[in-house]
Amino acid sequence: MMLIFVVIGLLFGFARGGNLSHTEKELPEGIVLPVLAFVTEFIAVRFLYFPEWVQLNLVYFLLFWFVFRNRDRGAWPLWFGLGTLLNYIVIAANGYRMPVLPSLMAGLPESVTESLINGEVFGYTLADSGTRLVFLGDVIAVPFLGEFVGFASVGDFFLGIGVGLLAYRLTRPRRIGKL
Repeated sequence: MMLIFVVIGLLFGFARGGNLSHTEKELPEGIVLPVLAFVTEFIAVRFLYFPEWVQLNLVYFLLFWFVFRNRDRGAWPLWFGLGTLLNYIVIAANGYRMPVLPSLMAGLPESVTESLINGEVFGYTLADSGTRLVFLGDVIAVPFLGEFVGFASVGDFFLGIGVGLLAYRLTRPRRIGKL
């Protein structure tokens, strides 16, 4: 889903006459931090060496550090940070697992639902009556070209806006007289 926001931000920047010639000057500080966060999560999904709470706290620490380092770089870190915070809150409130609405399981293979119910999907759980802050969980099914590609939360949309604004910033046209 983040890719969609990146594409929209880039297209909007290009449509306004921007280009990628000044990207290196606009790159966020500590760009390696979110990359490390996603690599950490990727590895955690495949190899469960540490409890989920350790791995997910490391991932979110890296993301919050990235936001902090870029806090004075416009609106994108605010949106990115808010999305990160909302996702962290719901995950932490539910035993370090993102709750997924059961109604989103319709049409998916039974094995996916069973895996969620049995706690076999890293970082995710099927929401039930004991789930806290369900409205912040994965409550939206995300299709792409008519095919299901995943779930999204409110926090994911805020993150997406932040990523889209950053993509726009990387391509926006330079104003005359400004560096």
